Amino acid sequence: LQFDLLRGGLCKLSRWISDTAMSSTSQKHKEFVAEPMGEKPVMALAGIGEVLGKKLEEHGFDKAYVVLGQFLVLKKDEELFRDWLKDTCGANAKQQRDCYGCLKEWLPIRRYKLILWICDKTMSSTSQKHGAFVAEPMREKRVTALPGIGKILGRRMEKSGFDKANVVLGQFLVLKKDEELFDNWLKDTCGANAKQQRDCYGCLHEWCDAFL
Repeated sequence: LQFDLLRGGLCKLSRWISDTAMSSTSQKHKEFVAEPMGEKPVMALAGIGEVLGKKLEEHGFDKAYVVLGQFLVLKKDEELFRDWLKDTCGANAKQQRDCYGCLKEWLPIRRYKLILWICDKTMSSTSQKHGAFVAEPMREKRVTALPGIGKILGRRMEKSGFDKANVVLGQFLVLKKDEELFDNWLKDTCGANAKQQRDCYGCLHEWCDAFL
């Protein structure tokens, strides 16, 4: 109940930010960035209507968070993301721009820290590294900030292009938060053992519950 009340308050704060800072954007954009993404369908994204939404769904991108994952895997690069969107669903220039702008705007608004209280109360059984990670927005933290990822695995991840924690989050979302798929990917990418896989997965899953 306390978590629901807190989240409700944060949503109201985000809506206020949206109303005051984004008067030039569409109503759909404002509504999307004003609250957590959760399990919203892909058509909730600005620039994505029914036609493009169906095409994205056919490629496995049925949820907005899966598209966010691709956005992060591409390191938030506008040109790469827009090209991907065009190739995947045939989005035109305006649709590409609207979708990119929506996701780019959504990320900073998640930067609230009142979740610290919840973390202190509910995560005594997890590691300090885990608690510190899920207690605040990810921003541009390095991959080694993730539980289960130390210097050795971190260097292997960086060689594969996963230098930031948010890029790993992107892969996690593209895989639809599936534990088995993510664990196998982590093992194949950097040789993580079972505990390291479990620690990394658990951290990202909990972070998404708090911020996504």
